[in-house]
Amino acid sequence: MPYIEQSHHREQSRLRSARNLVNEGTNLNMEYNSEMTTIGMTNFSSTNCDISIILNEILEKMELNNLKNFYITNSNNYFLPVISIRDHSSNFCITLEEMTNFLTGVFLEFGTFREQYCKISTSTNETFGEKVCEVRNFTLSNFDESCKRLVGNIIIKDGDEQYVNKLENVTWIFGTVKIYSTDLTSIDFFDSLEYVTNGPDDLLGNETGIKVVSNRNLTNAVFPNLKKVRYGFVFRENHKKFVVDPSVCLGIPNGLNITEYRKTTIDGRNCEDFLNYASARDNASESRRFEFQGIDWPYSSDYFSSIVPLWNAITSQVTRFLLPSEFESLISSSITRY
Repeated sequence: MPYIEQSHHREQSRLRSARNLVNEGTNLNMEYNSEMTTIGMTNFSSTNCDISIILNEILEKMELNNLKNFYITNSNNYFLPVISIRDHSSNFCITLEEMTNFLTGVFLEFGTFREQYCKISTSTNETFGEKVCEVRNFTLSNFDESCKRLVGNIIIKDGDEQYVNKLENVTWIFGTVKIYSTDLTSIDFFDSLEYVTNGPDDLLGNETGIKVVSNRNLTNAVFPNLKKVRYGFVFRENHKKFVVDPSVCLGIPNGLNITEYRKTTIDGRNCEDFLNYASARDNASESRRFEFQGIDWPYSSDYFSSIVPLWNAITSQVTRFLLPSEFESLISSSITRY
Protein backbone atom coordinates (compact mmCIF):
# COMPACT_ATOMS: atom_id res chain seq x y z
CA MET A 1 0.00 0.00 0.00
CA PRO A 2 1.40 3.45 -0.86
CA TYR A 3 3.35 5.40 1.70
CA ILE A 4 4.14 8.77 0.17
CA GLU A 5 6.60 10.81 2.24
CA GLN A 6 8.76 13.82 1.42
CA SER A 7 7.63 13.86 -2.19
CA HIS A 8 8.44 16.82 -4.39
CA HIS A 9 5.43 16.32 -6.65
CA ARG A 10 2.65 18.88 -6.52
CA GLU A 11 0.10 16.12 -6.93
CA GLN A 12 0.31 12.36 -6.64
CA SER A 13 0.07 11.59 -10.35
CA ARG A 14 1.03 7.93 -9.98
CA LEU A 15 -2.11 7.37 -7.90
CA ARG A 16 -4.34 9.74 -9.83
CA SER A 17 -6.15 6.97 -11.72
CA ALA A 18 -6.57 4.65 -8.71
CA ARG A 19 -10.18 3.70 -7.99
CA ASN A 20 -10.02 1.10 -5.21
CA LEU A 21 -7.27 0.67 -2.63
CA VAL A 22 -7.32 -2.59 -0.67
CA ASN A 23 -5.67 -3.03 2.71
CA GLU A 24 -3.26 -5.97 2.56
CA GLY A 25 -1.38 -5.11 5.73
CA THR A 26 -0.54 -1.46 5.16
CA ASN A 27 -2.48 1.77 4.59
CA LEU A 28 -2.49 4.96 2.56
CA ASN A 29 -0.19 7.53 4.16
CA MET A 30 0.61 10.94 2.66
CA GLU A 31 2.89 12.72 5.10
CA TYR A 32 5.62 15.37 5.18
CA ASN A 33 5.33 16.32 1.51
CA SER A 34 6.62 19.88 1.26
CA GLU A 35 5.60 20.48 -2.37
CA MET A 36 2.21 18.80 -2.56
CA THR A 37 -0.65 21.27 -3.07
CA THR A 38 -3.38 18.77 -3.92
CA ILE A 39 -3.89 15.03 -3.77
CA GLY A 40 -5.91 14.99 -6.96
CA MET A 41 -7.06 11.35 -6.83
CA THR A 42 -10.33 12.20 -8.54
CA ASN A 43 -11.10 8.57 -9.45
CA PHE A 44 -10.47 7.22 -5.96
CA SER A 45 -13.90 5.98 -4.83
CA SER A 46 -13.56 3.00 -2.44
CA THR A 47 -11.20 1.56 0.16
CA ASN A 48 -10.88 -0.46 3.34
CA CYS A 49 -7.60 1.26 4.25
CA ASP A 50 -6.73 3.72 6.97
CA ILE A 51 -5.93 7.09 5.38
CA SER A 52 -3.41 9.45 6.95
CA ILE A 53 -2.88 12.90 5.40
CA ILE A 54 -0.57 14.72 7.79
CA LEU A 55 2.00 17.54 7.78
CA ASN A 56 1.93 18.48 4.11
CA GLU A 57 2.99 22.10 4.45
CA ILE A 58 1.34 23.68 1.41
CA LEU A 59 -1.52 21.24 0.82
CA GLU A 60 -4.64 23.30 0.08
CA LYS A 61 -7.20 20.76 -1.11
CA MET A 62 -7.72 17.03 -1.47
CA GLU A 63 -9.94 16.61 -4.54
CA LEU A 64 -11.36 13.35 -3.18
CA ASN A 65 -14.98 14.13 -4.00
CA ASN A 66 -15.65 10.61 -5.28
CA LEU A 67 -14.31 8.78 -2.22
CA LYS A 68 -17.49 7.54 -0.58
CA ASN A 69 -17.37 3.74 -0.34
CA PHE A 70 -15.63 2.59 2.85
CA TYR A 71 -15.91 -1.09 3.61
CA ILE A 72 -14.61 -3.99 5.67
CA THR A 73 -13.79 -7.44 4.32
CA ASN A 74 -14.64 -9.33 7.51
CA SER A 75 -18.01 -8.84 9.19
CA ASN A 76 -16.41 -9.73 12.54
CA ASN A 77 -13.83 -6.97 12.19
CA TYR A 78 -14.49 -4.24 14.74
CA PHE A 79 -11.57 -2.14 13.52
CA LEU A 80 -12.95 0.18 10.89
CA PRO A 81 -10.96 2.25 8.40
CA VAL A 82 -9.79 5.49 10.03
CA ILE A 83 -9.18 8.81 8.29
CA SER A 84 -6.87 11.40 9.85
CA ILE A 85 -6.19 14.85 8.39
CA ARG A 86 -4.17 17.59 10.09
CA ASP A 87 -1.34 20.14 9.98
CA HIS A 88 -1.48 21.57 6.48
CA SER A 89 -1.46 25.01 4.89
CA SER A 90 -3.62 27.62 6.59
CA ASN A 91 -5.50 27.78 3.27
CA PHE A 92 -6.39 24.10 3.35
CA CYS A 93 -10.11 23.33 3.19
CA ILE A 94 -12.34 20.31 2.82
CA THR A 95 -15.40 20.49 0.61
CA LEU A 96 -18.85 19.84 2.03
CA GLU A 97 -19.16 17.07 -0.52
CA GLU A 98 -16.05 15.35 0.81
CA MET A 99 -17.24 15.63 4.41
CA THR A 100 -20.69 14.39 3.41
CA ASN A 101 -19.16 11.28 1.83
CA PHE A 102 -16.97 10.65 4.87
CA LEU A 103 -19.74 11.10 7.40
CA THR A 104 -22.25 8.91 5.57
CA GLY A 105 -19.71 6.08 5.39
CA VAL A 106 -21.03 3.40 7.72
CA PHE A 107 -17.65 1.70 7.97
CA LEU A 108 -15.46 4.72 8.65
CA GLU A 109 -14.11 6.28 11.81
CA PHE A 110 -12.52 9.70 12.22
CA GLY A 111 -9.09 10.03 13.78
CA THR A 112 -7.55 13.47 14.24
CA PHE A 113 -9.69 15.50 11.90
CA ARG A 114 -10.48 19.17 12.12
CA GLU A 115 -10.32 21.35 9.06
CA GLN A 116 -12.13 24.38 7.74
CA TYR A 117 -14.70 24.03 4.99
CA CYS A 118 -14.24 25.41 1.50
CA LYS A 119 -16.29 28.43 0.53
CA ILE A 120 -19.91 27.74 -0.27
CA SER A 121 -20.86 28.48 -3.88
CA THR A 122 -23.92 28.22 -6.10
CA SER A 123 -22.67 24.84 -7.30
CA THR A 124 -22.67 23.63 -3.68
CA ASN A 125 -26.43 24.10 -3.50
CA GLU A 126 -26.86 22.37 -6.85
CA THR A 127 -24.73 19.40 -5.70
CA PHE A 128 -26.99 18.64 -2.75
CA GLY A 129 -30.30 19.82 -4.15
CA GLU A 130 -30.85 21.69 -0.89
CA LYS A 131 -30.12 25.22 0.23
CA VAL A 132 -26.80 25.41 2.06
CA CYS A 133 -26.27 28.34 4.43
CA GLU A 134 -23.29 29.49 6.43
CA VAL A 135 -24.40 30.75 9.83
CA ARG A 136 -22.22 32.83 12.12
CA ASN A 137 -23.43 34.45 15.34
CA PHE A 138 -26.53 32.28 15.05
CA THR A 139 -29.84 33.62 16.36
CA LEU A 140 -32.87 31.40 16.04
CA SER A 141 -35.36 34.28 15.81
CA ASN A 142 -33.67 35.48 12.59
CA PHE A 143 -33.00 32.04 11.12
CA ASP A 144 -33.91 31.54 7.44
CA GLU A 145 -36.24 28.50 7.40
CA SER A 146 -35.39 27.71 3.77
CA CYS A 147 -31.84 26.68 4.83
CA LYS A 148 -31.53 22.90 5.09
CA ARG A 149 -27.78 22.34 5.40
CA LEU A 150 -26.11 24.62 7.90
CA VAL A 151 -22.42 25.39 8.28
CA GLY A 152 -21.88 26.77 11.76
CA ASN A 153 -22.89 26.18 15.36
CA ILE A 154 -26.54 26.22 16.44
CA ILE A 155 -27.43 27.65 19.84
CA ILE A 156 -30.90 27.48 21.39
CA LYS A 157 -31.24 29.45 24.60
CA ASP A 158 -33.79 31.00 26.92
CA GLY A 159 -36.29 32.99 24.86
CA ASP A 160 -35.94 30.82 21.76
CA GLU A 161 -38.67 28.35 22.72
CA GLN A 162 -41.24 29.95 20.42
CA TYR A 163 -38.95 29.65 17.37
CA VAL A 164 -37.72 26.04 17.61
CA ASN A 165 -40.06 24.75 14.89
CA LYS A 166 -38.06 26.80 12.38
CA LEU A 167 -35.48 23.98 12.56
CA GLU A 168 -37.81 21.18 11.53
CA ASN A 169 -36.53 21.07 7.91
CA VAL A 170 -32.80 21.15 8.70
CA THR A 171 -31.11 17.96 7.43
CA TRP A 172 -27.39 18.52 8.08
CA ILE A 173 -25.46 20.62 10.58
CA PHE A 174 -21.76 21.07 9.83
CA GLY A 175 -21.23 22.31 13.35
CA THR A 176 -22.61 21.60 16.80
CA VAL A 177 -25.94 22.01 18.57
CA LYS A 178 -26.19 23.49 22.05
CA ILE A 179 -29.49 23.78 23.91
CA TYR A 180 -29.18 25.40 27.33
CA SER A 181 -31.18 27.15 30.03
CA THR A 182 -34.53 26.93 28.21
CA ASP A 183 -38.04 26.13 29.44
CA LEU A 184 -38.44 23.37 26.85
CA THR A 185 -40.15 20.20 28.05
CA SER A 186 -39.29 18.21 24.91
CA ILE A 187 -36.80 18.31 22.05
CA ASP A 188 -39.10 17.23 19.24
CA PHE A 189 -38.41 19.78 16.52
CA PHE A 190 -35.47 18.22 14.64
CA ASP A 191 -37.82 16.24 12.41
CA SER A 192 -35.50 16.08 9.39
CA LEU A 193 -32.04 16.21 11.00
CA GLU A 194 -29.82 13.34 9.82
CA TYR A 195 -26.19 14.28 10.46
CA VAL A 196 -24.21 16.50 12.81
CA THR A 197 -20.46 16.91 12.42
CA ASN A 198 -17.82 19.35 13.61
CA GLY A 199 -17.97 22.96 12.50
CA PRO A 200 -15.45 25.60 11.47
CA ASP A 201 -15.31 27.19 14.93
CA ASP A 202 -14.96 24.05 17.06
CA LEU A 203 -11.97 23.69 19.31
CA LEU A 204 -9.96 20.50 18.87
CA GLY A 205 -10.68 18.11 21.71
CA ASN A 206 -13.62 20.14 22.99
CA GLU A 207 -16.33 19.17 20.54
CA THR A 208 -19.69 17.68 21.46
CA GLY A 209 -22.15 17.08 18.64
CA ILE A 210 -25.31 17.80 20.62
CA LYS A 211 -25.08 19.31 24.10
CA VAL A 212 -28.21 19.77 26.19
CA VAL A 213 -27.54 21.50 29.50
CA SER A 214 -29.55 23.08 32.34
CA ASN A 215 -33.03 22.66 30.90
CA ARG A 216 -34.75 21.81 34.18
CA ASN A 217 -38.18 21.08 32.64
CA LEU A 218 -36.86 18.88 29.84
CA THR A 219 -38.13 15.30 30.09
CA ASN A 220 -37.94 14.02 26.51
CA ALA A 221 -35.74 14.18 23.41
CA VAL A 222 -36.45 12.57 20.04
CA PHE A 223 -34.50 12.72 16.77
CA PRO A 224 -36.61 10.58 14.41
CA ASN A 225 -34.30 10.68 11.38
CA LEU A 226 -30.90 11.12 12.97
CA LYS A 227 -28.23 8.75 11.63
CA LYS A 228 -24.93 9.97 13.00
CA VAL A 229 -23.57 12.55 15.41
CA ARG A 230 -19.84 13.01 15.64
CA TYR A 231 -18.67 13.38 19.25
CA GLY A 232 -22.04 12.19 20.54
CA PHE A 233 -24.50 13.63 23.02
CA VAL A 234 -24.11 15.30 26.40
CA PHE A 235 -27.19 15.67 28.58
CA ARG A 236 -26.43 17.43 31.85
CA GLU A 237 -28.43 19.14 34.61
CA ASN A 238 -31.79 18.63 32.93
CA HIS A 239 -34.89 17.10 34.54
CA LYS A 240 -33.98 14.12 36.73
CA LYS A 241 -36.07 11.87 34.47
CA PHE A 242 -33.08 11.72 32.14
CA VAL A 243 -31.09 9.72 34.69
CA VAL A 244 -33.95 7.82 36.34
CA ASP A 245 -36.05 6.63 33.40
CA PRO A 246 -34.03 4.37 31.03
CA SER A 247 -36.63 4.81 28.29
CA VAL A 248 -35.44 8.39 27.79
CA CYS A 249 -31.89 7.24 27.19
CA LEU A 250 -32.98 4.34 24.99
CA GLY A 251 -35.23 6.55 22.93
CA ILE A 252 -32.25 8.39 21.46
CA PRO A 253 -30.15 5.47 20.13
CA ASN A 254 -33.32 3.67 19.03
CA GLY A 255 -33.91 6.62 16.74
CA LEU A 256 -30.46 6.36 15.19
CA ASN A 257 -29.65 4.32 12.14
CA ILE A 258 -26.46 3.00 13.71
CA THR A 259 -24.54 -0.25 13.33
CA GLU A 260 -23.26 -2.55 16.05
CA TYR A 261 -19.91 -0.84 15.72
CA ARG A 262 -21.16 2.34 17.31
CA LYS A 263 -22.84 2.82 20.68
CA THR A 264 -24.56 5.92 21.95
CA THR A 265 -23.69 7.16 25.41
CA ILE A 266 -25.16 9.88 27.57
CA ASP A 267 -23.07 11.57 30.26
CA GLY A 268 -20.37 9.01 29.55
CA ARG A 269 -22.67 6.07 30.35
CA ASN A 270 -24.28 3.50 28.09
CA CYS A 271 -28.02 3.17 28.25
CA GLU A 272 -27.38 -0.36 29.49
CA ASP A 273 -26.12 1.18 32.73
CA PHE A 274 -29.49 2.82 33.27
CA LEU A 275 -31.27 -0.41 32.39
CA ASN A 276 -29.22 -2.42 34.85
CA TYR A 277 -29.96 0.00 37.62
CA ALA A 278 -33.67 0.06 36.80
CA SER A 279 -33.77 -3.74 36.69
CA ALA A 280 -32.17 -4.03 40.13
CA ARG A 281 -34.63 -1.50 41.49
CA ASP A 282 -37.72 -3.07 39.93
CA ASN A 283 -36.80 -6.64 40.88
CA ALA A 284 -36.75 -5.81 44.57
CA SER A 285 -39.78 -6.81 46.62
CA GLU A 286 -42.71 -4.39 46.72
CA SER A 287 -41.96 -3.21 50.24
CA ARG A 288 -38.25 -2.95 49.65
CA ARG A 289 -38.86 -1.12 46.38
CA PHE A 290 -40.97 1.40 48.25
CA GLU A 291 -38.15 1.99 50.73
CA PHE A 292 -35.61 2.10 47.91
CA GLN A 293 -37.53 4.72 45.98
CA GLY A 294 -38.18 6.68 49.15
CA ILE A 295 -34.51 7.41 49.72
CA ASP A 296 -33.72 11.08 49.26
CA TRP A 297 -31.07 10.69 46.59
CA PRO A 298 -28.89 13.82 46.24
CA TYR A 299 -29.45 15.65 42.96
CA SER A 300 -26.42 15.57 40.70
CA SER A 301 -25.67 16.34 37.07
CA ASP A 302 -23.98 12.92 37.03
CA TYR A 303 -26.37 10.43 38.57
CA PHE A 304 -23.65 7.83 39.01
CA SER A 305 -21.50 10.16 41.12
CA SER A 306 -24.20 9.82 43.76
CA ILE A 307 -24.75 6.09 43.32
CA VAL A 308 -21.16 4.85 43.16
CA PRO A 309 -20.22 5.61 46.83
CA LEU A 310 -23.35 3.78 48.02
CA TRP A 311 -22.69 0.94 45.61
CA ASN A 312 -19.12 0.59 46.85
CA ALA A 313 -20.30 0.50 50.46
CA ILE A 314 -22.88 -2.20 49.70
CA THR A 315 -20.46 -4.42 47.77
CA SER A 316 -17.32 -3.79 49.81
CA GLN A 317 -17.45 -7.24 51.45
CA VAL A 318 -18.40 -9.15 48.30
CA THR A 319 -15.55 -11.26 46.98
CA ARG A 320 -17.29 -13.33 44.32
CA PHE A 321 -19.83 -13.02 41.52
CA LEU A 322 -23.39 -13.10 42.90
CA LEU A 323 -26.36 -14.91 41.43
CA PRO A 324 -29.36 -12.66 40.71
CA SER A 325 -31.22 -13.93 43.78
CA GLU A 326 -28.17 -13.34 45.98
CA PHE A 327 -27.71 -9.87 44.55
CA GLU A 328 -31.36 -9.02 45.25
CA SER A 329 -30.98 -10.21 48.86
CA LEU A 330 -27.86 -8.06 49.27
CA ILE A 331 -29.64 -4.98 47.95
CA SER A 332 -32.68 -5.58 50.16
CA SER A 333 -30.64 -6.08 53.32
CA SER A 334 -28.51 -3.05 52.53
CA ILE A 335 -31.60 -0.85 52.16
CA THR A 336 -32.69 -1.90 55.65
CA ARG A 337 -29.21 -1.36 57.06
CA TYR A 338 -28.70 2.08 55.56
